[in-house]
Amino acid sequence: MLGETVKRICKGAGIEGQFTNHSLRTTTATRGLSKDKFVMERTGHEDVRSLQKYQQPDT
Repeated sequence: MLGETVKRICKGAGIEGQFTNHSLRTTTATRGLSKDKFVMERTGHEDVRSLQKYQQPDT
């Protein structure tokens, strides 16, 4: 059902190509990882595990 929803939304938005629910997952993971890298460059962390210690759940 989600896969068909993604296809319908892309078609309605005029986005051409083959997009699935996995496309959303991949894009989200890629963008999230690039943000970790950006933060690590600014804070001097060399290991993402040490950076993740600062992560707290949203309230």
